[in-house]
Amino acid sequence: NRNMLNNSWQWECNFQSSYFEMKDAFVRSAAEADLSVHSYPLPNHPSLSTDVVVVDGSHSNNKILLHISGTHGPEGYGGSAIQISFLKQIVLCKKDPVCRDRMDNDWPTIVMVHALNAYGFANNRRFTEENVDLNR
Repeated sequence: NRNMLNNSWQWECNFQSSYFEMKDAFVRSAAEADLSVHSYPLPNHPSLSTDVVVVDGSHSNNKILLHISGTHGPEGYGGSAIQISFLKQIVLCKKDPVCRDRMDNDWPTIVMVHALNAYGFANNRRFTEENVDLNR
C-alpha cells in the first residue's frame, strides 16, 4: 500500500556514536516491536554481546531472511542502523491493518544478528579479539 508507506516512513538518523549506543538502540527498538532479544555475551568481555532478534514469518512461508551486522567491526554502524530502521518499521506495520495482514500471511522469517563481531564493533577494528577476520 503506497500511501501507508509514504505516511509511515520516519526520516530519522539511526546511527549512534558507539557500539554500546547502537546496541541499546537495537534492543530498545526490538522491545518497541514486541520482539525478544537473545543475547550471547563474549566470554572474556561480558559487556559485549552478539544479539539476535527473530521476526516470525507466516506459517505458509518457509523462507528465511538473514541480516547480519558487524562482521567487520567498523561496518557494524551501517548494518545496525538498517536493523534499527527495520524494527521501527515493524512497529508501524503492526498498526496498519493492510501491512499487518501482509506481515502475517506473506513475510518470511527474518533473523537479525546484531554485532556478529561485537569486540571488533566496540573497538572499531576489523578483527575479533583473537585477530580473526570472520569474513576470510
